[in-house]
Amino acid sequence: MHADGKKATIPTVFNEDERIYLRVWFCHNLASPFERLNPDRRVVNPALLGIQSCNEDIILYVDAVNGNDANNGLTTDTAKQTIQAAWNLIPALCRQSITIQVFDGIYRESGVFRDKTVVGDASISIIGNIDHPENVIFSGADAEAPTVPVRSTGFNISRLNRIYVKGMRFEYYLTLGIRAADYSSISISHCQFAMNHTGIQLTTYTSGNISDVTIDNDCSSSSNADETYGIRVENSMATVIRTVCTDTGSAYFCAYMSRVTVRESTADNCRIGFRMWMNSLMYFMSGTKNSEAKNCYLGVSSRINSTVSYANFYVTYSGNTTSIQATDGSVIYD
Repeated sequence: MHADGKKATIPTVFNEDERIYLRVWFCHNLASPFERLNPDRRVVNPALLGIQSCNEDIILYVDAVNGNDANNGLTTDTAKQTIQAAWNLIPALCRQSITIQVFDGIYRESGVFRDKTVVGDASISIIGNIDHPENVIFSGADAEAPTVPVRSTGFNISRLNRIYVKGMRFEYYLTLGIRAADYSSISISHCQFAMNHTGIQLTTYTSGNISDVTIDNDCSSSSNADETYGIRVENSMATVIRTVCTDTGSAYFCAYMSRVTVRESTADNCRIGFRMWMNSLMYFMSGTKNSEAKNCYLGVSSRINSTVSYANFYVTYSGNTTSIQATDGSVIYD
């Protein structure tokens, strides 16, 4: 209680993600009953003005070890504990860029990212540890059984433009490490994917840039190894650069009128290295080195009216049962 008789507001009340309202009761005199003043008044948290209006670039912090979802997420000392809590702070309309900075740690959660409109030159970036992505782990398993998947998807992204994911590892998810769908545009770089059914899926008119990524599903002993995927592109477009897929069914899968451009990427010890299906196109580009298909049952496969360009020029083959195969109306252009 202050000297003037007014009670101070508890500051932590402003750390909530939801809007806060002020309700006022009054009376005319001591003999009158209290009445409620309508309507309740919205209280604006000055510390969150930048987030709520998003008129300036914002950095939100997430810390699995020392964070708390009751914090406001605006400083390293008041970090959120989960990435979903940080995402929920972002306004529906983003006029300026927002970065979610994720500290080293293990995050046993699934993030659902949608319902944000990014306008102008703004973007949303989720950044972990670019130099050591293995230090920022999103896991589909619980701590009690750290190699048993119980969660379906790491990041589920829908109807978002200009979203960047950098410097983290996704492991032990039942279906997908990252899924981007429904007209999204996404950039994924310096990330690792391990022990998931599929590393990355782009679907339903999504465009993606994937670079400096490693994917290892370790499916050599799995009964459904043929149905696992490194990168799966369906009804979408992607550019893949300096990416390595190992021990999976189809390392790079392009299907259903999709287009994938590949440069300096490798498929190693997979059932099928580079796979086209159903009216799709894969275009290999030159770089500082060729792409590689090695130790696969089938290095490059094109089926059902699909097209492969420059597979003989910009892909190196070694140790495959069959290097290139085109069937069912498909062609391979040099």
